[in-house]
Amino acid sequence: LKFVTGWNDAGTYTADEVRDALRVLLTDEGISNATCIAQLTAVVVSLLLDVKRVDQLIMKNIRMTKGLQLHVLQVSILRVLAFEVDREQSAKEKLRADQKLKQRSTGEKDPKEQKDIGGAEE
Repeated sequence: LKFVTGWNDAGTYTADEVRDALRVLLTDEGISNATCIAQLTAVVVSLLLDVKRVDQLIMKNIRMTKGLQLHVLQVSILRVLAFEVDREQSAKEKLRADQKLKQRSTGEKDPKEQKDIGGAEE
């Protein structure tokens, strides 16, 4: 969150620039595990490259009322959550579409559309 909170989202950066800046911060914070760094950079770099769209998702779903102000930290947390929820939803939709395409190509019927044959009593 420290990195996301301090990020200048007004600029445009390449994935390598974001990744390098995050690695420097993680190293300064004493995080040296390669697997941990790879996992963190995979999420944070993707998020910050798409931060404007993620911010639009947040603003679309938050009702701003007079006197309600979100602090920078709250916005940063919302960015991470919105990004992860959106990514998960997109992955589920792609999986469903791929399954339907596979079913159509093999001639299988959707299990939800199949009727119980022989097992139901009348």
